[in-house]
Amino acid sequence: MDLHVFVSVLAAAAMHAAWNATLKLKLEPFLAMTLIAGAGGFIALPALAVFGFTILPAWPWLIGSVVLHLGYYVVLSAA
Repeated sequence: MDLHVFVSVLAAAAMHAAWNATLKLKLEPFLAMTLIAGAGGFIALPALAVFGFTILPAWPWLIGSVVLHLGYYVVLSAA
């Protein structure tokens, strides 16, 4: 396995563990999930500046992913 793939997988695992642990804090769960998603969007802004918007044929997949993730976030925060 390439080093950059290994580091990416480890970073993803650490981020998942961090936001699940954040949800277990005594914050209101929906507020915590909103803060987590907002922080992720803020961190992704430099990538948007570097790579630009996605091509038009990818937009239905992007919208579908957003809808699925919103459902996931709502269910996760309710759990």
